[in-house]
Amino acid sequence: MIDFYNGKRRDEVAPHVFSIADGAYRKVTAEKQSQSILITGESGAGKTENTKKVIQYLAAIAGSGEGGKGALEQQILQANPLLEALGNAKTTKNNNSSRFGKFIKITFDDHGKISGGSIVSYLLEKSRVCARGADERNFHIFYQMLEALSPQKKAAWSLTKPDNYRYLANSGAHTFKVERMDDTKEFQHTLEAMNVLGFNEQEQDLVFRVCASILHLGNLEFKGDETSTIVNPTILDIVGDLLRVDAQHLGQAIISPRILAGGRDLIATHLNPDKAASSRDALVKALYGRLFLWIVGKINDTLRVKPKHSFIGILDIAGFEIFKSNSFEQLCINFTNERLQQFFNNHMFNLEQEEYRKEKIEWQMLDFGIDSQATIDLISKKPKGIFILLDEESVFPKATDKSFTEKLVKNHEGKHPKFSKSLLSSELTFQISHYAGTVEYDTTNWLEKNRDPLQHDLEQTIKASEIPSLSKLFVAYALNEADPTSSAGAGKASSRSGKAANFITVAGQYRDQLNELLDTLGSTYPHFIRCIIPNHKQVKLVIDDAIVLDQLRCNGVLEGIKISRMGYPNRLKYAAFLKRYYLLAEHVPRKAPDPKAATKAIVDLLIKDGVVDATKLQYGLTKIFFRVGELPRIEEAREKKIGTLIPVVQACARGYIARKFYSSKKEKEVAVYTLQRGIRAWLEFKNSPWYRLYQKAKSKIKRVN
Repeated sequence: MIDFYNGKRRDEVAPHVFSIADGAYRKVTAEKQSQSILITGESGAGKTENTKKVIQYLAAIAGSGEGGKGALEQQILQANPLLEALGNAKTTKNNNSSRFGKFIKITFDDHGKISGGSIVSYLLEKSRVCARGADERNFHIFYQMLEALSPQKKAAWSLTKPDNYRYLANSGAHTFKVERMDDTKEFQHTLEAMNVLGFNEQEQDLVFRVCASILHLGNLEFKGDETSTIVNPTILDIVGDLLRVDAQHLGQAIISPRILAGGRDLIATHLNPDKAASSRDALVKALYGRLFLWIVGKINDTLRVKPKHSFIGILDIAGFEIFKSNSFEQLCINFTNERLQQFFNNHMFNLEQEEYRKEKIEWQMLDFGIDSQATIDLISKKPKGIFILLDEESVFPKATDKSFTEKLVKNHEGKHPKFSKSLLSSELTFQISHYAGTVEYDTTNWLEKNRDPLQHDLEQTIKASEIPSLSKLFVAYALNEADPTSSAGAGKASSRSGKAANFITVAGQYRDQLNELLDTLGSTYPHFIRCIIPNHKQVKLVIDDAIVLDQLRCNGVLEGIKISRMGYPNRLKYAAFLKRYYLLAEHVPRKAPDPKAATKAIVDLLIKDGVVDATKLQYGLTKIFFRVGELPRIEEAREKKIGTLIPVVQACARGYIARKFYSSKKEKEVAVYTLQRGIRAWLEFKNSPWYRLYQKAKSKIKRVN
């Protein structure tokens, strides 16, 4: 299948993700311009699978080993199974849904071979570790471990069955198994990926220890009124042994964290059972989130990206989501998709038509009525964007989710066309009109999620772990270093941020990441893969027309087809056109002083020969523009011309080789004749009577110096 698409033009083969990948690869090697492939669509539409296909194709055609089997290519391929194990989960729409976004960058050297790679992850859904919607699973890694770890490991780490762990059982026992997914086989793939990516035995052990400790922490129970005590302290001993931390200190850090009083003394506070459970959950989310970032960093160290090389970037990010209950994570995911949709609109419609205007070709500007800017501004624009107001509320100690929601309603209800508030819904809800539909968001726990707090004592307890790699997780990957002056765990920024005076929020960090991503995409030539979900029943070979058409309409695909048919999607600079197609006109040199005039001469000849239609091209100031299908015809004519030239070149080469071979044979023949004459002369001289007489008399002849 890969060989079938390798090097083929788009019009020569059936549409396929391999064709898009091949087009991006040919462009990055021929033009040395970095490319990006944006794989977008609804949750469950197949983005992750298509991402794997793109990487598989690039590894096969650009790998250094035979058939793309080199070590680096295998490491890039094996990054996916590992990240899927820790970052994917079953949702109501998809059995293998990515609960994080990733931008995979693959660099290529001057010879078109893969030279390195890197992965940037976006917004892992850490809250899924503690709770999720009905009929959904936790991350795959937990079920894989419980199913496939050796009995010795399970016994050593006190692991049993999924229904014995609250973090897994709170979705129902029917979620433990996933259709068409074998957790035992998937766990073997995870182990294989770790080995290929260079995780040593201690590092693999750390991953599973952290995951096991998370399962046990979820079973901690608290009792009391104003203060709480731990009902089952034996669990702390298990967790302490797994993480190599002091179990007593861990327990005290959860139920009685210390805060700074009077500027000098640390005084223990006492949390009620609900707050102690929240403190426990915060620790679990921090452990899992930082473990995930550490794994991504470890993968990047192995892949060794080459910053100066051209690259192909593959974006696989969580699709637009509308659930029964939509929280902070869904807003971030949907905001990302809104930005990507705007990028698509800008590339397909605005920039395309702006290019026509700049080049001064005949074109009437069209308005397709597709613009996500109003929604983007509502969410992120200063001074009243939703994220901006959320950050403001996050730094106020007395702010609540209710005060934040009231602030949103006060600033936007009736004032912004994309914002609304349903009278029938909870007071902690609001609605946003996105490009794919109206979504109602529930602001419960938004301030906590945005602060991403962790008690100072919990930070210090984990940092004191006897496992060096674990203690480093809480230094290198902390969003904010915990400050004992705050009972909420919100404090000064970590030293790595370079902004010690500012408090970093999840929303702020995510906005910065997203802006950086869009800047990167803007510096590349983009290719778009739109994944369409055929039905909502997860049934193969069934297409629901209404669902498919709705996605095509929302994604701007129908308008994209329209402008591609009406416009001039193929264009080349005159110098580039001349360099590639000069051989189609015998009288046109490869380097002409006036590339535009030379291009016109070539095209006039092609029009005369009936290769292109004069009504389907236009000359701009610096480029020549073609409608769909015209440039492939010119490319086909070029290939035919090369096909006629190749036999001539082959004949010349064969003639040269034959003449060289003949000359070599002739020289050998002359050398043989010369040797034969010399040997015959020697034999005749040797048998001469005079020579024999000389040989006998030689010893008696006196020599005179």
